[in-house]
Amino acid sequence: MIKGIGIDIADIQRFRKIEHDTVFQSEVFTRTETEAVAGNPGQVFAFARMFATKEAALKALGRGLYFGSSWKDMETLSDARVHIPTGALRRESRPNLRTCRSSSKNHAIAFVVLE
Repeated sequence: MIKGIGIDIADIQRFRKIEHDTVFQSEVFTRTETEAVAGNPGQVFAFARMFATKEAALKALGRGLYFGSSWKDMETLSDARVHIPTGALRRESRPNLRTCRSSSKNHAIAFVVLE
């Protein structure tokens, strides 16, 4: 049964500007996420896809960061799955999130379904 859906689009140009911004990266992405894309020629696209996926997941869950959760409460894995290892999101529910994501020259998009 579908309990929620979320979609988000990220502007690739925005992520080109923060590609080397380690402060932003450390606030939004887990160590596992940043290590997975470090030095990758498609790093900018990977960061944008991960960000869009996290935003879409929050929308599918029907909540935002203002409910006590943080960006690092969820991890986007290389196979586009969303893992929620800790934090408020994990305590409240054990969500089953299905994702689909893609990118073009200018945008990254993610669609998440909460079952």
